[in-house]
Amino acid sequence: MINKTTQFKSLFHSSSTSFWDKCKVEHFSNVSLEGMFQAKLGEQLSKVIVKVKLSYLIIIQGDQQHIANIENAIIYLIRDGCNDVGVRILKGLAQLELYGDVIGLFKVLKKQCIQIDFVLKYKVRKLMANGTFANVFLSENAKTNELFAIKCFDKNQIFKSQKHLQSLEKELKILRLMKHKQVMTLIETFETVSYIFVVQEYLRGGDLHEYITKVGHLSERKVHSVISQLVSGLGFIHSQGVIHRDIKPENIILRNQDNVEDLVISDFGLADFYSFDGNYLYKQCGTPGYAAPEILVGQPYDYKVDVFSLGVLFYTLITGRRPFQGKNTDQIFQMNEKGEINFQNIRIKAEGLHLLKKMLEFRPEHRYSLGMIQSHVWLSRINFQSHLSLQQINVPETTKAGGSTTPRTLMTKTCIGKQVLMTEQNQITERKHQRQHGGRYNYSIGNFTNLQGIIS
Repeated sequence: MINKTTQFKSLFHSSSTSFWDKCKVEHFSNVSLEGMFQAKLGEQLSKVIVKVKLSYLIIIQGDQQHIANIENAIIYLIRDGCNDVGVRILKGLAQLELYGDVIGLFKVLKKQCIQIDFVLKYKVRKLMANGTFANVFLSENAKTNELFAIKCFDKNQIFKSQKHLQSLEKELKILRLMKHKQVMTLIETFETVSYIFVVQEYLRGGDLHEYITKVGHLSERKVHSVISQLVSGLGFIHSQGVIHRDIKPENIILRNQDNVEDLVISDFGLADFYSFDGNYLYKQCGTPGYAAPEILVGQPYDYKVDVFSLGVLFYTLITGRRPFQGKNTDQIFQMNEKGEINFQNIRIKAEGLHLLKKMLEFRPEHRYSLGMIQSHVWLSRINFQSHLSLQQINVPETTKAGGSTTPRTLMTKTCIGKQVLMTEQNQITERKHQRQHGGRYNYSIGNFTNLQGIIS
């Protein structure tokens, strides 16, 4: 049995944190687990039916039904000698123990919960990326030797602002909903006295920006493949009520080197749940040069902002250059805000050009929705030769390694008379793996050059 379970204060809990939910749920469909267990509520053990759906744990005892919100609850196995006999769940001042099919139950619950035995399960191999908002370590699972990329956050830095904690909680909530081949997913989360560890898949192929920098623009066949994958991934993201708000090549990761046939949408640091009244943690956010104009000018917006950003990426892939270019962020911002794009001399079928223009429509009411894109003839019926050829061209100076600045907006500053968000410069030569897993939170967690220092 793990002894040091209550020797630190969880970042996600307070004395007022609620565990039991008073709502009544008559029917839970599509549950991820259902079975008979022994539950210890207080000092008594009782036979119960347990159902799990997302962050809700439903315990049915006779005609009584108890519902618990297990999101970010502390969870660990109770052991009798070398045998796992139960699961203990802690949240706020509440505690629950369940006995039965422990391994299956734990596997389902850990997706929503926080574990505390990171040092027993992972071996830190090396620092992969030293980011502004998170440091990323290449780590190895102690049992399987499988490699993972793990984002590490300093709790002391998060405590400095309530928004920092809200941003982290929201990203975890969103990542837990993601179950799609073309979307980054969270594997599990750990907490220690000083740090939060977010375990994610280790993707070896680098980001799409690096790929474009190396090869120039892509053939129409490859662009078709990329856009098809991203439309599929975005479709799932939107189906969960989430807007990504930072679609760009740096946030699209190749699973394997030089293979754009298997891409993953990453970095949900600026993502949020769609709000009809525009009540977002960060309303004006994104990357100048990729953000939809309605975001930049502070107008209400919806899922179509991701369509515009995907259109910018589409344009960049087919031409080898970005549609909005300038000497500095202010110039890029101005051009992006106006939405004026040169569609001359683009080598693409007429159907593809039509779709591109509809995705980059300045007026959101005339811009294609994701559903319209999915049914467009260029995506659904255009046939390309199976040969995946690349047309090599000279890479424009603005996209060469070390010369690209695609700043992401973070905090308010004055820019050309507009209230926009402060920028973070993307240093291409220092972030080979950083965009895959580097946190996009609005805080800095410092440098962890001593790997042993994070294991406490």
